[in-house]
Amino acid sequence: MSLDVKKLAGILKANLALVDQIRGSALSVQAAADAVDAAREQTQHVLQFGAGGALEVGFSNKDKQSQIMAKIVEIQADLEANAGDPATVGILRVDLANQFLSLANLPNATVASIVQFSPGEVTTIANLIQQAKLDAARRQLMADVLAAGVAIAQAALKVVTTVSA
Repeated sequence: MSLDVKKLAGILKANLALVDQIRGSALSVQAAADAVDAAREQTQHVLQFGAGGALEVGFSNKDKQSQIMAKIVEIQADLEANAGDPATVGILRVDLANQFLSLANLPNATVASIVQFSPGEVTTIANLIQQAKLDAARRQLMADVLAAGVAIAQAALKVVTTVSA
């Protein structure tokens, strides 16, 4: 079964929103830890790599969807680079939301493509997902919960980057 590119974008969007909620202290430490665990499990479930690092991804319009995904990756990098400038961050967040909306408005997947990941990329993604696991003691430290949330968002972003290439 192929992973619809819209579902992949939805996971990335949810993981990025979770990181923002944790950074903004919108969640208690326990609620944040539980949300990170749920995001990690969902991401791990969806990202099922085949032999040799193959991931089947469904596209309705591969060129258009890849273009939007590449723009999402670009905007995310710009957000990180301009984190200290609230006006620029606000503009970039609106642009990011518009890109996710554009992707959501495209038809559902009709053509499956095999996207090949190198063994190193598969290992990196697996390591990022593993880093998101929190043991009982670390659940009490918000910094560790934030780091875990960032790791799971980075795993999804890494997949989006490769798919959109």
